[in-house]
Amino acid sequence: MSKKQKRLLLAEDLSAVGNISLGVASPILQAKDIPVALLPTSLLSSQSEGFAKPAVVELGNWIQDAFKHWESADIAINSALIGYFDQVEVGIALKEFFQKHSLDLVVLDPAFADEGELYPRMTLDHVKNMRELLSFAHVTTPNVTEAYYLTDSEFVLNDRQSLKTLLEKMEALMQPGGRAIITGVTVGEQLGCALLEDGKVKKTLFPTVPGHFYGSGDVFSALLTVFLWEGYPLDKAVKEATEVTYIGLKQTSQSSDERRFGIKLSGIIKHLLDNH
Repeated sequence: MSKKQKRLLLAEDLSAVGNISLGVASPILQAKDIPVALLPTSLLSSQSEGFAKPAVVELGNWIQDAFKHWESADIAINSALIGYFDQVEVGIALKEFFQKHSLDLVVLDPAFADEGELYPRMTLDHVKNMRELLSFAHVTTPNVTEAYYLTDSEFVLNDRQSLKTLLEKMEALMQPGGRAIITGVTVGEQLGCALLEDGKVKKTLFPTVPGHFYGSGDVFSALLTVFLWEGYPLDKAVKEATEVTYIGLKQTSQSSDERRFGIKLSGIIKHLLDNH
């Protein structure tokens, strides 16, 4: 009898225009030959920011059917990367999946807010839904805004003590042993992420690249998942994911394309193939 090939569930929205979400996560994972089960959480004519109101197809019912089909077809899923979804029904379906299946690795990128505000189409019901999913996560990668929403904390940017408290509160929402990495942390002219190591805040930073980069969080969480899948310890996985994300930001900043079209991936893919 042949051994089942284990797969990583990749659940994010799919935008027809814009290098973001599923459009960046899938090629990053597949560049490293990680078998994936793609679960588009919604289909958009463009990403939800920078292109006015996109045409949207909600896929909540299809997702339920996809889970049933995979189970009947004996598709083995042992890991998951969960990113953007804007239907609470999708979150409920994911929660039911996690209740039924014990996975080796669940990476949750909350992807619902930034710069102090919820994304378009997001509500506080979504925040509540995401808190429930946190209880299944081994690793989560909220940005600063998302971490404050999820922990219902007073918004204070980047103070070391508040970061420590925020990380502790995030990890209290997760399954035992769960680890939180807060992204979008700024220190002077540097930007990066923070996590707890032996009770202390550890930051991994790179020089700030001016401007806003749509999809940068999706790239980081996908890269982090790659390195965790390959067995890197968390601190090394965070360091590698941060450094490779920076490659994509630099390439994008040097491109003549408008930022709303998302992250350039060719430099990231080349680095993954040549160096890992």
